[in-house]
Amino acid sequence: MKKLLIKTLNQFDLMDGDELIGNINTSGTYFYGICSVVRHMYNMRIIKYTDKVGLLNYLRENAPKNRYAKDCMYWWKPGNKIPRINWIKKQIEKL
Repeated sequence: MKKLLIKTLNQFDLMDGDELIGNINTSGTYFYGICSVVRHMYNMRIIKYTDKVGLLNYLRENAPKNRYAKDCMYWWKPGNKIPRINWIKKQIEKL
């Protein structure tokens, strides 16, 4: 799992712009959550299907308790990459 999280961190950092069909935040720029990055890695054949399922399960099982909004799928405010990158780094350190 640690290697997959490192791949996710590296890919998350690389993704910017219109590599995915994503959500448009209030400033009009594209933004992607961690789950979208995992799906992108699978679609681009960076990871296998079993890796994608494992990562998404890991994310669900280790999701932060406090979310951006109770009825929102995002854990942090859309458009804010730093907390996502920090969270992935903490997960890597834990493993």
